[in-house]
Amino acid sequence: MGPKDGQLSGMYANMAAKMSLMDAHCTMGHVSLGAVKHAIRTGVTTGIELTNNKEELCEACAQAKPTCKPFPIVAKNCVEEYGEHIHANLWGPAAVKNLGGALYSADFTDDAMRFTHIEFLKLKKDILAMYQKLDAQIQTQTHKVIKYL
Repeated sequence: MGPKDGQLSGMYANMAAKMSLMDAHCTMGHVSLGAVKHAIRTGVTTGIELTNNKEELCEACAQAKPTCKPFPIVAKNCVEEYGEHIHANLWGPAAVKNLGGALYSADFTDDAMRFTHIEFLKLKKDILAMYQKLDAQIQTQTHKVIKYL
């Protein structure tokens, strides 16, 4: 039987596309080269015959990699004295008031000791008074002035 009888010829069933490892990498959606080799070797992917196993740099994959460096394990710019550098965060408004009627949360974290002071505020404008209270507390207890907020 042949194609003229309306059926496909059996000679097309076992034909594999011949391509390089890098072409297969691109064809398979830029998966890792090891995954391409493994998929073809184990028969997970059929219809591809590798002409060479030469590994090259894929420009598309190189450009898609993230360009930022990972965070360091240890911070290099930490201060050494309590109260010298304070990080502040104001959160809110909350969807529901807390039992004291507050809708906002103010967090102040010291960079040296990682001590965090948390206050709950009814109004956003109360943040200045809360900061002044914390500043006075730090000056009273440690005789230090906050240098950076």
